Amino acid sequence: SGWASVASPPVYTSVNVTNLEESDSTQTLVITGSNFDTGATAKLLDNNGATKNPTTSTRNSSTQITITYTSGDLLAETVPQPLDVVVTNASGLGVTADNVLTIDARPVWTTSAGALTDQTYLEDVAIATFTFVATDVENTPTYTVSSGAIPSGLALSSAGALTGTPNVSDTYNASGVTHNFDVRADDTTGNTTDQSFSIVRYWPDGGSAARAAVNAD
Repeated sequence: SGWASVASPPVYTSVNVTNLEESDSTQTLVITGSNFDTGATAKLLDNNGATKNPTTSTRNSSTQITITYTSGDLLAETVPQPLDVVVTNASGLGVTADNVLTIDARPVWTTSAGALTDQTYLEDVAIATFTFVATDVENTPTYTVSSGAIPSGLALSSAGALTGTPNVSDTYNASGVTHNFDVRADDTTGNTTDQSFSIVRYWPDGGSAARAAVNAD
């Protein structure tokens, strides 16, 4: 009697992107692994377990499969996410990599919208650094003021740090002056999320303990 060969299951290692862009005319995924037999194919499963068959699935080698989605097969951000990658050999053996992909994922804000109440913002008094925070599945977001304006004298760094000394030099208002602005978190892949904030700027007029006059010495 002779030895019978036993088929090996495919092994998943990685995929070249973890976030597909909804606006791409062709969405391409390059799947890397091992033991991909000559009939190996790949596909995606959405978060509800529905199959998302690609337009093309090409076995490039025993360690690589390329799948594409085009035209009516393009994946939109309305697809339940995250998605799994499934590789199946001609032998019927397969492997599933869970929760590998998102579609058009945008930054998600951690900093709550609305008035900044971490401190009292005073004219001509340096603020304690305030840091805006958003998260993203691909990259650390960068930050800019996308509309409105922060008080002059303050600056927002690309890392989200708000620093400086308000020096607007406008007319005194015992009730303070409100500055409304939007901050944009950008994941640098074309996806952005804006969040609205405001700062109420007061004068150190002694109107409260937090607004005590600054000593002149």
